[in-house]
Amino acid sequence: MRAVLIGSAAASAVLLIAAAATGSFGAVRAQVLLTFVGLAVGALLGWAQLRAAGRGSRLLWVGLAGILISQGSFLLLVWTGWRTRSPLWRIWWVSMVPSVCVTHLLLLRAARGGRPSAVGRLTAACAAVAAAMILALGLRRDLLSDVHRLYLWIGLVPVAGATIGSAIAAVGWLRGRVRPRPMGRIAKIALLVCSHAALLAAGWYVGRRSALSGDALAAIPSAMARLPAEEVRRHTLADLNRLKTVAPGLAALQRDMAGLEDRLAAALAAEGRDHSLPAEDDQRRWHFVTFLSYRAALLRLVATYSGFQAVRDAAGRARCFLLGHAAAMTAYEADLRLVRAYRDRPRQRRKLNEPEPAWGLPAGMFDRICQRIASQRAAVPFEQTHAYFELKRPEWRRAGVWPKGEIDWLEGRIAGARRYVGQNRIEPLRMRFDIFLERVRKDARAPVYAVQSLVAEWIGDTRIVQRAPFVGTDLIGQVAERLRPGDILLERRNWFLSNAFLPGFWPHAALYVGRPADLRRLGIADDPAVREHLAEFARPAPDGRPNAVIEAVSEGVIFNSLAHSLHADYVAVLRPRLSDKQIAGAIARAFRHKGKPYDFEFDFATSDKLVCTELVYRCYEGLIHFDLKRVMGRDTLPAVEIVRKFAGQRAAPGRELDFVLFLDADPQAGTARFAGEDEFCASADRPRSFNE
Repeated sequence: MRAVLIGSAAASAVLLIAAAATGSFGAVRAQVLLTFVGLAVGALLGWAQLRAAGRGSRLLWVGLAGILISQGSFLLLVWTGWRTRSPLWRIWWVSMVPSVCVTHLLLLRAARGGRPSAVGRLTAACAAVAAAMILALGLRRDLLSDVHRLYLWIGLVPVAGATIGSAIAAVGWLRGRVRPRPMGRIAKIALLVCSHAALLAAGWYVGRRSALSGDALAAIPSAMARLPAEEVRRHTLADLNRLKTVAPGLAALQRDMAGLEDRLAAALAAEGRDHSLPAEDDQRRWHFVTFLSYRAALLRLVATYSGFQAVRDAAGRARCFLLGHAAAMTAYEADLRLVRAYRDRPRQRRKLNEPEPAWGLPAGMFDRICQRIASQRAAVPFEQTHAYFELKRPEWRRAGVWPKGEIDWLEGRIAGARRYVGQNRIEPLRMRFDIFLERVRKDARAPVYAVQSLVAEWIGDTRIVQRAPFVGTDLIGQVAERLRPGDILLERRNWFLSNAFLPGFWPHAALYVGRPADLRRLGIADDPAVREHLAEFARPAPDGRPNAVIEAVSEGVIFNSLAHSLHADYVAVLRPRLSDKQIAGAIARAFRHKGKPYDFEFDFATSDKLVCTELVYRCYEGLIHFDLKRVMGRDTLPAVEIVRKFAGQRAAPGRELDFVLFLDADPQAGTARFAGEDEFCASADRPRSFNE
C-alpha cells in the first residue's frame, strides 16, 4: 500500500513538472495523471485505515470495500466513455464518501487509544452526519440541480463539529505519542544525501531565477569608426537635433502617463470598480508603447556612439562621447521614473508586463526595464563614463568641440538626469528581490494552473447524459437566415458537468462575424488584424463547413462554423444597436484576439487569456456598457448577465441590444422551438443546472 502511494505521488509530481515545462497536457497524459492521483488517494486512505484499525474491525472491511468500488468506478470514468452515464457517477460518489468517512472514524478511534470520551463520541457523530448529508447529494434525481442554501447552512453544523473535534483529538494524540527516536546510520546517510541534493537544487533554482539579463548598453563597434571627420560632424549634429526632440518629448509623455494614472484612479474610485475598462487599458498601452519607442530611439543613439574611442579625430571623438553619454543618462532617468511610478502598483505593473501581440508588446517588458535599473552592469559603466565626462569637460569646453549653446544644452541634460538619479535611486537589492519573488510566484503558479485547466477542461467536456442536441441542422439553417455580422450568440447544452459550476442558466457566448464577403462589405478585410487571419478564416472549419463564428472555448479563441457552434439545446441571438462602422470595429477587435489561450481563472483584469464572454466584452466595451459582476473574488461577466441586461433595458428607448430570436428546448418532442422575448427574459431565472 505504501509503495503504491509513494509511486503514484511521484508519478503525479513528474507529470505536473512536465505540465509546467510544456504548458499543456495531452488527452492521454491527462488521463494518466488522473489515474495516478486516484491511485494515490485510494492508497492513502487504505494505508491510513490499516494503520488505524484494530484487529477484526468490521469498520475496516467497510472502508476497504468502499475504496475498491470507488477506485474501480473512478478508473472507468477516466478511461471509458461511460463518464457520460450518471449511474457510474453515483456509484463513485456513494462509495467514495463512506470510504473517506470510515478513514476519519478509524483515525479518531486510534487517536483516543480506544478510550471513550464525550468529545470523541460527539466528533464521530458529527462526522457521520456530515458524511450522510454529502452522500445524499449523490442520490438526487438530478445530479446537477442546485443545492438549497438551507441544506448547506445545516450541513455546516456537523462539518464544524467534526473539524473542531478532530483538531482536539489530533493535538491530544501528538502530545501523548510524539517521542524523539534515535536515527539509524542508514537514515542519517539518507538524510545527509537528501539535504545536500535539496540544497543544490535550491541553489540552482535561485541562481537561475535571480540572474539578470544582459545590458542593452554594452559597447559595440562604432559605426563612426571609418567615417571622415566631416561626415562624423554631420552625423553627430543630426543626432543632437534628434536628441533635442526625443528628450523633451519623453519628459512630456511621462507627465501624461502620471496624469493618466491619476485620472484612471479617480474614475475607479468614483464608479466603485477595481478593474480597468478595455479602452483604459488601451490608453495605458498606447502611452507605454510610445515610451518604448522614445526609449528605443535613445538606446540606438547609445549603441551608435558607445564605441566613441574608435573615432580617429579627437574633436569628433569628444562629440560622440557627449552625445552618447547624454542619451544614456536620459534613457536611464526615464527608466527610473517609469519604475518608480509603477513598481508599487501591482495591477498596473501586471498590465505593463502583459503580452499583447496587437500592440507588439512581449511578456514581461516592464520587468526587463526593472532588471536594467537593478543591474550593476548598467550602474558601474555609468559611474565610469560620468567620471570621464567630469574629467574632460573643461578641456572640451576650451577646445570648442561643440558650439557653446549646444554644449550648454548637453551638459544641462546630463546634469539634470544625474541629479534625478542621485536623488531617487532605488535600492538594487530590493529591486532584484522583487523580481525574484515575482518569478518564483509564476513558477509556483504554473503547475497549479496546469492542473486547474486540466480539471476544468475535463469537466467541461464531460456530459452525463448522451443524446443529440435539440437544436438540429434544420433549425440552425433557419437561424442563419436571420443573422447579421456582430450578433451575440448565447448557447446552452444540457447535462454537461460544467453547468453546475458556471453561474446562471446561460453558460456560453460567441460572436457571429459572417463570411469573408461580409468582412469585405464592412470594409475591414484589409485591417491588419483581420488580414493576418483572413486566409485561415476563409478555409473550412474542422466540420467541413464555412467559418462564421469567433468564440473562446477550452482550446482558446478559435474560428468555428455556425453549425458546430449552435449545435446546442438552447440558442438565443441579441443584436447590438450600432452602426455598420461600429460593428466593423468590434469584429476587427475580435480578430486581434484570435489564437489567445482560454482563461481558466476567469480573470477579466488581464487580456492575454480570454473566456467566452470576455471576448464579447472586449469587442464591444466602449460601444455597449456591460456591468461586471463579482464572482469568487473576481470581476467577470457571466453570460446570463447579458440576458439580464437586455431584459432590464428592452422597454427603454435607449436600449443597447435588440432581440433577434430564442430557440427554447422542447424535450417531449426532442427538438427546439422558436420562442418570444418574454420567455427569453424569463430564462435568466432558470436554475443553472436546469435539465430536461
